[in-house]
Amino acid sequence: MANIYFKQKNYPKAIKFYRMALDQISNAHKEMRIKIMQNIGVVFVRLGQYSDAITSFEHIMSDSPNIKTGFNLILCYYAIGDRERMKKAFQKLISVPLGIDDEDKYIPTSVSYVKCLAKLFIILYVFSHLAQKVLAEKYIMTAAKLIAPAIETSFASGFDWCVDMVKSSQYVELANDLEINKAITYLRQKDFNQICCSPRVLPLGDPQQAIEWLMQVISVTPTDPHVLAKLGKLHDDEGDKSQAFQYYSEVRKEPFFSLHSK
Repeated sequence: MANIYFKQKNYPKAIKFYRMALDQISNAHKEMRIKIMQNIGVVFVRLGQYSDAITSFEHIMSDSPNIKTGFNLILCYYAIGDRERMKKAFQKLISVPLGIDDEDKYIPTSVSYVKCLAKLFIILYVFSHLAQKVLAEKYIMTAAKLIAPAIETSFASGFDWCVDMVKSSQYVELANDLEINKAITYLRQKDFNQICCSPRVLPLGDPQQAIEWLMQVISVTPTDPHVLAKLGKLHDDEGDKSQAFQYYSEVRKEPFFSLHSK
């Protein structure tokens, strides 16, 4: 009944029936209780009662943390403008255990068909958990983009904080994707100085890494003269005159842009 009222947008009755269901389910059925509490929190969000929603989501995150609830909690803190709790919720989000083992150990090593079949089911189980990780990364990426301008005095410093937190978490490989997303944001804002000059955005200490990174940026904006010029300069410094000339030539094709030698 509660789900029906929710779909009908009769939120007060939905909450009433969710709470009735919660009272009837014993603590032994923990997973079911968590799902109902999460639904209650979502209904409170729909009603704009963020403090009540926060109460539900915080209880879940302290008792049985999961990615979806952690993300919902961040949304609630964002809605009320609580920057410190946004930070704490983000840290909690990236620390939610995924329960993924090393998938390599499940690769069949025996020619036994029975063993291979058994391990096939195990591999499918592992892949399902990897799918959960992909979904978790999507939530984390969205959360970072959302809170970055709100948790610090600028988007850049807020995003840098998120990247630093991710680098020290189980999602360390996601940090590069966050950096690229940050650069794309600068491109949209036409803040080329941040893209090509900031060491937080462009890995200037390693020319090859910088080239690879800029190639990902250029895949998004293939005719951007500032990025093309930077690629030309990097190849020039590396002694690849032919490749440097190619990028410099592309820059000259762009109108209203003059190439400086220094």
